[in-house]
Amino acid sequence: MREQEGKISSVREDNNVIVQFDDGSQTELQAPDSILVAPGIPVAIVDTGDGRQIIVWGESAATRNKRLIYVPLDDEGVDVWAPVWAEPAGPSVYRLPDTAPRDQRWAFPPGSRVVCETRNGDCYAVRVW
Repeated sequence: MREQEGKISSVREDNNVIVQFDDGSQTELQAPDSILVAPGIPVAIVDTGDGRQIIVWGESAATRNKRLIYVPLDDEGVDVWAPVWAEPAGPSVYRLPDTAPRDQRWAFPPGSRVVCETRNGDCYAVRVW
């Protein structure tokens, strides 16, 4: 397996993401419909060796000692989960950042501590702690 780090540079209407790598090259991949993706999110693309590529949410200096959790968004009409880097605050408990992006209305207040459930290896915020 080969891994290459980059950042999401753009998101198309069909939820395909364009990932820009440090060397200037790019690739396009389909992101899961249930996950909100946005330009600037650090990712790693893993070539599995069998013709598949998968997206792994990466770590940068700004996210070190944090965990990527998924926070439900309000007022979307369907279930939408935003990826958010949160600080561990206890077993299965994370502290959300003090501010949410302007275009997102989180179901939980910024700065609050949330309890997460693990689903398929990912952490989903389900209630305020």
